[in-house]
Amino acid sequence: MLTRDKNGGRVKKIWMSHRAIKLIKKKHRVYRRYRDDSHPAVVRIWKKAKAEIVRSKPKFERKLTENIKQDSISLFAYVRSKAKGKATVGSVQDKNG
Repeated sequence: MLTRDKNGGRVKKIWMSHRAIKLIKKKHRVYRRYRDDSHPAVVRIWKKAKAEIVRSKPKFERKLTENIKQDSISLFAYVRSKAKGKATVGSVQDKNG
């Protein structure tokens, strides 16, 4: 779930809370320990991490919208990052082409 940058360092998603990152790291540690998807400890930490991730994104978006009067740039930067395509202006042409 944590992505890596070009130099191999971890980069978090902008909406991830500190608690979500800690739970993901713990999930990786527990899985490395047991190496079994069905182990009760692994299942328990996966459920905790998933629940925190699901809670984290709407909480971040709610915080952005509540803070729009003071910080509208962050909200619109986040909205632009969610766009599938880039909006560009086409070339301007006159009658002759």
